[in-house]
Amino acid sequence: METTLQMDNFLFNNNRSYLEQWGEVIYTDRIKGQQAALQFGLRGGDEGEIDHALHQLYFRTQIERYGSEVTVGRFDHADGGGFYTLDGISLQGAERPVRWNLFAGSPKRIDDYDGLSGGFLLGAEGRYQAETGSGYSGLKTVNTRLGLQHQWHDENALRMTWGLGGSGGGDPKALGLKRFNVSGSFRLDQQEMDALTGSADIDLQAHGLMHLSYDFYQPGKTPVSFRDRFYHDYARGRQGVAKGSWHRPLTRRLTGLLEVSRRWREIGSSGSGMAAELNYRDADGWRLESRLDYLTLNRDESISLYARVRKALTAFVELELEAVLQRKETQLSGSNRAIGSAFRLKRRLRKNLFIDLFGEYIDQSDRDNEYRLGLSLRYDFFKLPQAGVL
Repeated sequence: METTLQMDNFLFNNNRSYLEQWGEVIYTDRIKGQQAALQFGLRGGDEGEIDHALHQLYFRTQIERYGSEVTVGRFDHADGGGFYTLDGISLQGAERPVRWNLFAGSPKRIDDYDGLSGGFLLGAEGRYQAETGSGYSGLKTVNTRLGLQHQWHDENALRMTWGLGGSGGGDPKALGLKRFNVSGSFRLDQQEMDALTGSADIDLQAHGLMHLSYDFYQPGKTPVSFRDRFYHDYARGRQGVAKGSWHRPLTRRLTGLLEVSRRWREIGSSGSGMAAELNYRDADGWRLESRLDYLTLNRDESISLYARVRKALTAFVELELEAVLQRKETQLSGSNRAIGSAFRLKRRLRKNLFIDLFGEYIDQSDRDNEYRLGLSLRYDFFKLPQAGVL
């Protein structure tokens, strides 16, 4: 259970305070192979308004006779089409190396993730995992999955979901490929790609680690999530983002990263960006992270410098400090310069009781300044296993 008392001028666009209550209750019976879970959130404002959200509420049980598992209620679901919650039922089974899943219900989008939402969904998916034993390719495992789903909503959609992944542990036979994954969904009714994501990690041995990624998707009509507006540099229509990064230890305590990216958009400006990171950790436990970002989209551009310092002051207290400088030039809103800082102080009061004090302030030249201040209290009811006990 976690309770947060917070005051800010961002969420309500004025000076307001509110109280949030987050809870997660999980019951597991390993003997019977059953599990039940409840995950919820409540928020009350200083003017008496109350909001609530039920994130998960499900019951799951094993059917030993058929080697399967059934889940009923509201639960998280992920496939080639994205990550979302499903109000319905799911039946899963496994007979190595094959796994299968039948599901039906109403999908709901989870904020910060791309996923399906609305209407009724009916689908099936099969997965296959093979142990290759390295061999000629150098890959140790290969995973494949294929699914079909039909969504009845404002417009009916027939999708094929698919995925391919594997790991090679950096074997030279696999060109240093440590792992890779590519997945997506294809609209059979419209004969076009609905979503596509892929990534690969390549071990360059003494020269560091390379990470490649590609993300193609089309955001939903409403609502626009935080991830769409900021993390994706939100724009309507189909769009893709490709990134490549090179990570290498510079010294025993200092690591560096270089990143380049390219964005393609069906509506709005396309562009490119680059970033550099330096991360340092000393013998006393101080951790310093810094990142410089530059992004240009046609005539719009932004440059940001971010830094974070973390330190465990004692065995029960941790301090985190953050700072950011940003200059942004856009055709729509002109020039804006921002400087911000944030802090977070975490303390363990008892074995299962934790307190968290946090705050942030952002000063902007062409927009209203923003602030946030809060206090969070968390209590864990479960008991951690003793050392040496599984």
